[in-house]
Formats: sequence, C-alpha cells, structure tokens
Amino acid sequence: MLSCMNIKILDKTGKVLAEKGISGKENLGHAGMVPANAIKVKVPKAFQEKLEELFNAPDVLMALKQIE
Repeated sequence: MLSCMNIKILDKTGKVLAEKGISGKENLGHAGMVPANAIKVKVPKAFQEKLEELFNAPDVLMALKQIE
C-alpha cells in the first residue's frame, strides 16, 4: 500500500506553526491473497502508525503546545 499523509498546524490567525509530510510503502500482504479479516486489522493499524508518526514529530508537538 502506498501512503502519503500531511499535517499542518495553524494558529488562530492561520499562520503555519508546523508542517510535516510522510510517505511510504507498507506491505499489507499480497493483492488478492489477504483474507478480508486480515485487511480489517492491518489497514487501521497501518493508518494509526502513520498518524502517530505525524503527531509525534518534535516540531508538530511543539506547535500543538503553542496553541493550547
């Protein structure tokens, strides 16, 4: 699975405080060979890992603390 995600943290005026993008290729199994139940587990897990990677980036964490 090819993935690309971006996050942009803005202050209340619209000024960009932080921006991060990630992309990658995740192996979730061979096309047509992965049972539907496995897909229901693998896709959400891969999505969660990418979101965590974005939100845990040091510059993103700092920006989030600025807008609290």
